[in-house]
Formats: sequence, structure tokens, C-alpha cells
Amino acid sequence: MAAAQTLQLLWSGVKNRVTVRQILFVAIVALLACVGYIHFHQCPSSFSSQNVCSLLKESRGDLTQASNRTRAWWEWACLIEKELDKGEEYKCWNLRNMGNWPVCFDSDYQPKAPCLVYSFGINNDFRFDDAMAAEGCEVFSFDPSMGVGDHEHAKHVTFRALGLSDHDSDTYQPNVDGYVNDIVTWKVRTLKSIRKMLGHENRALDVLKMDIETYEWAVVKNLQDDGQLSSVRQLALEWHIFPTEPFRNHFSTMYQTMLDLKKIGFRQFYMSPWNRIHNIYYFNSQADNCLVNTMFQAPQETRSEERAPTG
Repeated sequence: MAAAQTLQLLWSGVKNRVTVRQILFVAIVALLACVGYIHFHQCPSSFSSQNVCSLLKESRGDLTQASNRTRAWWEWACLIEKELDKGEEYKCWNLRNMGNWPVCFDSDYQPKAPCLVYSFGINNDFRFDDAMAAEGCEVFSFDPSMGVGDHEHAKHVTFRALGLSDHDSDTYQPNVDGYVNDIVTWKVRTLKSIRKMLGHENRALDVLKMDIETYEWAVVKNLQDDGQLSSVRQLALEWHIFPTEPFRNHFSTMYQTMLDLKKIGFRQFYMSPWNRIHNIYYFNSQADNCLVNTMFQAPQETRSEERAPTG
């Protein structure tokens, strides 16, 4: 009996040592994985407090080149800021603040009744929408996060509890973040679907405004793919790069999306950056950006009635 107890105690000790060794092994593997992740993403040395954008290398030519494909995520983020920081590409001589957003009222781009405005991302702030309605525009305001249904907010301002996305869904689940505090589902549509739903397929959009908390990257890419931007005179949006959103492997596509806006005629007339933090562990960048479409084309059926910009 004593021998059996002795063997049991010895076996218990062996099991405990195995457990400790297993824990140590897992910890070492996890540490190596973290080091490998940091190395793979090319974090610069002394990055804990460094402004990583100060380390950005010069442009490496076409984005399809292998040298650009090896860029780290933070390089693409800094290149996005660098593109925004190029400054004024179109001089708007008649710039007016419409609530909390600037709009260009130069003759080629001036919203004139019966103008059409879409405003995505309200958060209970209708200043822009009300100001554009006062100019005689028909304004549609969209936000699925406010907890209210469709209604007439004011004269010429119609509210829809609907979100803008790169796909159609009745059960879209947004990210839980500083703006969404619980798991919810939203009804979202592409701009192409919304224009069809509202009977605006053959109407120009005088101003398309969006403040949709990182979703703008995928949405703008979708607008380019769907050809929806050719009939938009002015684009006003806030670009967002948050510490955890969008996914970092999307940053090169985001940069290309911004460049592609220029290829189809959009020129920046206003840019205001804010909340820029260039820490490798906490990278944040936001900017209000307004552009005119120098290659504007009215929808086919109304082209004879619309005025196209001359320069």
C-alpha cells in the first residue's frame, strides 16, 4: 500500500512538470509568433514613440511593381496622407460653408434648384442638409444608426434609415466601435440601388456627402466600379483610418482608390486633416475632403438639360 502511494506521488509530480513544460512551450511559441508578425509588417526600429511617416520612402513608381507590393501597411497609410496634403487642385472662387461642410458655388458646379443632394451619415446633425435645402435642393438624408424610422425631417429634407455600402443587405452587422455600442443589423444599399429605389437613375447628383466611419473606402471603390461618380458634380467626404479599422491589408487598395478618383476627373478644393497620430501601435488619421468633378457627365436622358463644366 505504501509503495502504491509512493508511485502515485511520483506520477503526480511528473504530470505537473509536463504541464509546466507545456505552458512554457506555448509561451515561447506565442512570443516568437509576435516577433515574426512585427518583422513581417516591417515595423521600423524605435517605433514605440517615432512618427513613422517621417520614415516614409519616396514613391517607387507604379503600384503594380514588386517594390511597392513589399510596402508595409504604415507606408500606405502615410502615402494616403501625402496625397491629401498635396493641397488645392481646383481653385474654388465661391466657397461657402453649408452648415458644417464647404460647398463650391462656382458657375460650373453651383447647386441650383431643382438640385439633388444625398447626405450619408447624419448622427442627428442636419446642419448641412438643412442648408442645402435652403438653396432649393431636394435633400435625402441617410443614417441607419439613429434609431428612428423614415420621416420628413423638414421641408425638402427626407430622412431614410438606410446605410450606404458596397453591397445590398437587409441584415448587415456593423462593427461594434465608438459609434455602435451593441450588435445590431442595418439595412444597407449601394448608391446604384438607392438611386433606382428613389427614381433618380436619370438625375445628376449635385452633391454627394458621406461621413460613414471607414466604410467610405469600400463605398468609393464600389462607386468607381459601378460608374456612379460620372454624374456626381461634387463629392464631400471624411476619410478615416482608425487604429483597428480598416484592416491593414486593405491599405494599398485604399491608396489606389484615392488615386483613381483623380483619374476620373475629381479635383480637391478643400481638405482639413485632424486627429493624426503616427504611432505604429496607435495609428489614426482623419480628413474632411471636398472635390469637384471636372469630367462631370449628366445622365443620358437629362444630358441635354444639364450643364457640364468647361474646365
